[in-house]
Amino acid sequence: MASDNETTATEPTTELASHGAFPSFNFPHDPKPTDETTGQRHHLFQKYTRVVNTLHSRGDGIPVRMPYVQKCASDFSSLLDDVLCDVPRELLENYINEDLMEWREKLISDSAETGGSMCYQELCSTAHGCKGAILYPSSPSLDVLNVGTLSVKYQTDDNDVSQNTEVVLDPTIQQFSLNGRILQCESVKVQNRHMFAVRSNYHCTTLSFDPMEGDQGEAKVLQTLQFDKSPTSVALSPYIAGEVVISTETGATYLLWENGRLQQVVPDQDSTLNFVSDSTQRACHFGSHPRLLVYSDSTGVELRDVRSGPQHDRRPLFSLPSQWTMKGERVMFSRVCPTNYFQHVIAMKRSLVVVDERFPQNALVKWSHMLKSPPVFMDIVSHTTQDLNSHVILLANQRPQETTCFQYVNEGTCPPMSVTQPFSVSKVGSWLPCLTPQQRTFSNRFLERRLQRPLVGLCSVRHSSEDSGFSVLQDPDVCYPSLTRVQYKDMAKAKPLERIRYRLVQMKNAMPLVNGNDHNYCELI
Repeated sequence: MASDNETTATEPTTELASHGAFPSFNFPHDPKPTDETTGQRHHLFQKYTRVVNTLHSRGDGIPVRMPYVQKCASDFSSLLDDVLCDVPRELLENYINEDLMEWREKLISDSAETGGSMCYQELCSTAHGCKGAILYPSSPSLDVLNVGTLSVKYQTDDNDVSQNTEVVLDPTIQQFSLNGRILQCESVKVQNRHMFAVRSNYHCTTLSFDPMEGDQGEAKVLQTLQFDKSPTSVALSPYIAGEVVISTETGATYLLWENGRLQQVVPDQDSTLNFVSDSTQRACHFGSHPRLLVYSDSTGVELRDVRSGPQHDRRPLFSLPSQWTMKGERVMFSRVCPTNYFQHVIAMKRSLVVVDERFPQNALVKWSHMLKSPPVFMDIVSHTTQDLNSHVILLANQRPQETTCFQYVNEGTCPPMSVTQPFSVSKVGSWLPCLTPQQRTFSNRFLERRLQRPLVGLCSVRHSSEDSGFSVLQDPDVCYPSLTRVQYKDMAKAKPLERIRYRLVQMKNAMPLVNGNDHNYCELI
């Protein structure tokens, strides 16, 4: 019996492997329901299934079986055998081509997962390490939220450029069963309170974490919002604890107050900001004022002052097309700088720019991120020493697990500038040879398939010694690469050291599930 690897060796697969034009299909031109036409239709749906299998496996290079799609194609061919000839051929061709294009876009980069389903909030930091709360999903459908306490301990050896870092996750983990797949997790510390926000398919949940409650702290669900349209972004206020801004796929934006009041600050948008675009991705976060929002879609970014009533004061911050970008550029999402709320980092399809609210339509710093697919995840690590503010940006995509680091500084009143060349972090799927025999409890092929799953989240941990990051795979597995600073004389050792610093963080679920519905609940009509 032929395997998926063998069946995909057809003409459409060859085109995909060579990164050529996306294939399109034509139906048989015989309108009569003869036996030959039936065989042609059956062959066409088999061909369609093989192409979908190829697209599904293109992101990680490993063919994946899709029995559900194969069964649907077979049933569709047999049940509608007598009526297919009555449907215009051109219409069926367009539907199949549109379906294939949607599959291709989602398999390369799913904009619904923008932001990442993992976050870390530092609780305390010492000279020997740091401690914080980490959120990540679990279960096959990624609908269970895990809240745990993470400790990072290290010892510095002056005779060795590497550092012995130990990552310990407390076995006492809280779990919350949410409604739908977890798509985004955000965290912020404001007014000595640790706040979290979680976005799923049609719900947004806010939580608070009390590190003084119990031995390892306790997370409490504050409230959950249900939407009739899918939310595309959620952001926490860095000014007022408990305030959240949420954007939906229709362009509407809602402000959730601390007392539970829900205010629609931006109505549904019939069009995009600057030009026509089919993307439904909308994003919003807080700017330099508690009532100044940074609203973005695929065509640009603008500032909205929600204090001015229904007709908000709107001012473009960065519009496309721009003199700073190439033709065909699109905005993916944006983030605010943790230490300077006037500055915002905008991730686009091909580039990354830093803009300032006081100087709109100008890119203060610009990089070409060189990722093979559009970025979906970003985290910013900031460090302040006297008059120098240093920022490290981690930018990543889902497939093929690329993570690139950028660094820029602000010195006094001088404009920001890039200080190092961007560098790429080793992919999670490439450090299988670094595992010890004790860690290889499964076959190498199983581990390889597991580690090459697409990323679903990214977050970073900052302490005085080194900058570290966590990545979540779709299964999910939590991986920990430690980025160690090295001197120029040891630069030749940087790549091996970086690969060796990868760690697997074992996640143990010791506490029972907490029902995510046992809290304040309100529904949008």
